[in-house]
Amino acid sequence: HLDMALTNSHKAKRDTSDLPRLLTQSESESLQRDTRESSAWMHAELKRRREARRQGKAAAL
Repeated sequence: HLDMALTNSHKAKRDTSDLPRLLTQSESESLQRDTRESSAWMHAELKRRREARRQGKAAAL
């Protein structure tokens, strides 16, 4: 009984649902585009906040 379980266990398919997979070309391009857009938004937002902070300090003088 135990011998049968051991001999069949090597035939079982490996569960690959938790393993990472490579991105497709279109997924990679989409991720790169999203990253560029996010970076551009972040830089613009930081610039806007920096300018707003400068104007606030200038108004206080």
